[in-house]
Amino acid sequence: MTKPWWMFLWLFPAEEMWGSAALPVVPAVLGLLLALVPIVDRSPYMSPTRRKALLLIAGFVLLAIVLSGVVAAIRPVEAHLVRSIAR
Repeated sequence: MTKPWWMFLWLFPAEEMWGSAALPVVPAVLGLLLALVPIVDRSPYMSPTRRKALLLIAGFVLLAIVLSGVVAAIRPVEAHLVRSIAR
């Protein structure tokens, strides 16, 4: 009964919700979103006050990753294994 390394800990709740199929999909979606940033944000302005929408979205994604990691760190391993075996 172990938890993944700290760098993968934020994926633990996604695996609990969607199974092991989420492990390659979630990072791929986040990578795609990161790759789309230069395409979506074509503004010539450098000021963060002129990029509020993009900063809010990035803040929510970062908050979700941090909260996911905190939840996975706090949650006992047994709860994860029991749900995975029950499927």
